[in-house]
Amino acid sequence: MIKRFIPENQWWLWLLVLIFTYTSGFAQTHPVVVQQTSQMQLIGTSVAYLKDTSAKLSLHDVLKPEYQQRFQNQGKVVFNSDATNAAFWFKFVVKNETNEDLWLKIGDNFASWYLDFYTPVKGDSLGKHTRPRLLGALRPQQNREFPSHFYCVRLAKEDDRQTKVFYLRAKGNFPKVYTFQVGTTYALTKHLNVYEYIVSGFVALILSMLVYNAFIWYSTRDKIYLYYILALLGILMNITFDSGYPLIHHPLLWKYFFWWHGTGFLFICLFAVHYLELAKNAPKVYYFIVLLMFFVIGVFPVLGLLTNNAPGLMIPYQIIVLLFYSSLLFTAFFLWYKGLRNARFYVWGWSFVIVGVSMFIATINGVLPFSLFTHQAMYFGFGAEALVFALALGDRLNTLKLEKEVAQAKNLQLVQEQNKVLGEKVEEKTKELRSAYEDLKQNNEELVQTQHSISLQRDKLEMQNKALFRYQNRINQSIEAANLIQSAILPATNSIEGFFAEHFVVYKPKDIVSGDFYWIHSLDQHKLMLIVADCTGHGVPGAFMTLIGHILLDRIVRIHHVDDPSEVLTRLNDEIYRVLRQEETGNNNGMDATALVIEKREAGDFQIDFSGAKSRMLYVDASDQALKELKGTRKFIGGFQMPDRGFEKKVIYLTPDSILYMGSDGLVDQNDIDRKKIGTTRLKRLLISNARLPLAQQKQAIVDTLAQHMEGTEQRDDILWMGIKL
Repeated sequence: MIKRFIPENQWWLWLLVLIFTYTSGFAQTHPVVVQQTSQMQLIGTSVAYLKDTSAKLSLHDVLKPEYQQRFQNQGKVVFNSDATNAAFWFKFVVKNETNEDLWLKIGDNFASWYLDFYTPVKGDSLGKHTRPRLLGALRPQQNREFPSHFYCVRLAKEDDRQTKVFYLRAKGNFPKVYTFQVGTTYALTKHLNVYEYIVSGFVALILSMLVYNAFIWYSTRDKIYLYYILALLGILMNITFDSGYPLIHHPLLWKYFFWWHGTGFLFICLFAVHYLELAKNAPKVYYFIVLLMFFVIGVFPVLGLLTNNAPGLMIPYQIIVLLFYSSLLFTAFFLWYKGLRNARFYVWGWSFVIVGVSMFIATINGVLPFSLFTHQAMYFGFGAEALVFALALGDRLNTLKLEKEVAQAKNLQLVQEQNKVLGEKVEEKTKELRSAYEDLKQNNEELVQTQHSISLQRDKLEMQNKALFRYQNRINQSIEAANLIQSAILPATNSIEGFFAEHFVVYKPKDIVSGDFYWIHSLDQHKLMLIVADCTGHGVPGAFMTLIGHILLDRIVRIHHVDDPSEVLTRLNDEIYRVLRQEETGNNNGMDATALVIEKREAGDFQIDFSGAKSRMLYVDASDQALKELKGTRKFIGGFQMPDRGFEKKVIYLTPDSILYMGSDGLVDQNDIDRKKIGTTRLKRLLISNARLPLAQQKQAIVDTLAQHMEGTEQRDDILWMGIKL
């Protein structure tokens, strides 16, 4: 067994060498006498080490005097070294006085790739050593002598009280941290159980946070919880591996460290980017973090595969990770200072991590005294971080709930204001109908009753903010009443026939009431004004806007006698801005509109004055039967716009039997089951193909085409389309 260390026929020479070796060895290494049986004993200050830069020295070489003289005491409780390809030899001089088996705890999986432990032959006076006990993360795990994540070797049995010199060769490409401790089987078991409890507690905490947030993500489908789950997985895999407790033990994890380790940081990065909303709140930091992640998950894995130089890459890798952590921490401080409340949790969480990592680094470098807490501070730091981030997500959920309640309150206020406008309009229209149509007194009483019901409902809405949806049925009744009112203000069929002998109107609200309306007023015997408008929204909000638009048009045209279409649109824009107090409230409601003044001239033809607000008019000129188009100004009525831009007026002349088409965009924007719209091009083809038919048949063709197109899907907007033959 020992012939590989001592050549034959040279016993006298090696005897002198061993005498010198033991003399020099004991001069450099203080013997460790172990007497206590219940506690592990730190022996780091009594351990001598030799750095083998070639990584090729054998025990035969190390025992030579020139190498024995190079051993030096480390002088610290904990031995640590940067990542290197070199091997380290350690020398221990230990005497067992416990009357129990004596064990040495060497180190964990992370740094211990290859461990060769040499034990002197019992009872031999020539310093012979047994064959090395081969341990390490990249060696078969059945070689372990003690069931633990730490590598431990038995130094002496209970009856062995001889002072012995042990040698340990450690090789690995990662940074090395060794806390050499000796003790009895009982002391070692008790010591390692505490470590196991800490790691198990950490793993249990992370897994419980993971399961808890998985339930929340399943319930809310909020992506931030999915990113946090991935971040927890990254922390669980990286921290347990880096601290020597890998959840999965396979040599490939060490060989391809950069390929999988960076993925954990990627998960942590995804959570940080989305939680702090860096793309919006700090775009420069966002791009910087993306660049760092490119190096971590792209550059380092490729370099590690091509160069096979883990030690040379480890320091740049650690610098990149440090930049990543510090950038996120300082950015969180900055965003917290700027008023982002959620950032404070991120600052607290990473502060715990920084404190834990700093305590661990200070402990292995001898700045802080070695203890169970300081040596395992990383687990406490990352565990506290996981708890703080869980609190952060809970606070975020409460914040979103509060914002939703504020939005509901604003919507309720808007409904209340619109109800007030509706009530005033109902009252005004009721008075007009009473004075103009004595024969409709019965209908007027019903309208007054409807007005009273709406008032009662409005009062209840003001008092019951949070019970808004419980009164859906009454609101529907109110909408039905509003439909009656809206129908009453639209021009009656007989009034339209008084102007045009042949015409059609396709009027299809998306809901019960519509945001589209049309308005007609005779300016004189041969001249009339026609307005077709598409208000913001549909349903009740759109209907409110139609009432406002109708009132304002009555005021502008009937009272102030404005008969220029472009001026009518300009005044309508100003009045909506004023009536809705858009400068104060910030709302941007309004409408698209087409304004026409149609005048029959003495020559027998017609003059059409056109002005449009984000609208167009199609017409078929009877002289050539061609479909033509007039486009309005690309400006919306209402809201915040350039004040110096007016509405352009265009004038055309048409012969009798020419046809005018106009309406809202609800017709061309209607989609089919494949989400394909009717579109302007298809509408034009439909109009020109039916232009010679009576308008009643043209209307039916449009209605049939629309019904066929939207079969299997729902109507997406209010639809209004008119055709007029001059």
